[in-house]
Amino acid sequence: MKTKILYSNYDTSTGVSTVTIQTKYGTFTGTAKIHPDDKDYSSSFFGCELAELRAGIKSLKAKLKKVNYQLEAIETCCKISPITVDILDYKWNLEGLKEEIKNQISIIENTIKLKIKERDKWNSSKYQK
Repeated sequence: MKTKILYSNYDTSTGVSTVTIQTKYGTFTGTAKIHPDDKDYSSSFFGCELAELRAGIKSLKAKLKKVNYQLEAIETCCKISPITVDILDYKWNLEGLKEEIKNQISIIENTIKLKIKERDKWNSSKYQK
């Protein structure tokens, strides 16, 4: 999916990173706020990276919503008219796409958690010396 970054900013006074992206599913904004314990080693790059990932999750959720609407429309059609092989194929493709999007969202959410954990571990070892 093609993504264009429209806006990216780290506000040093509030510790909030904001990124706005545009995809074919719309415009989405993600944010990341620095934890108070991390003020000594804040990073605009890390915060904006997390904010961009969160905006990407919002975009994927919009895509998932569209797929769900299409599946609902197919279900309605199946109730009122005979089901053809083409309709079944399309439905199966949409169901597969739905699962793929859910997996992508899960992977990004886990990536965010892992990045935060790794950064905390790196910073704690760096500042203990």
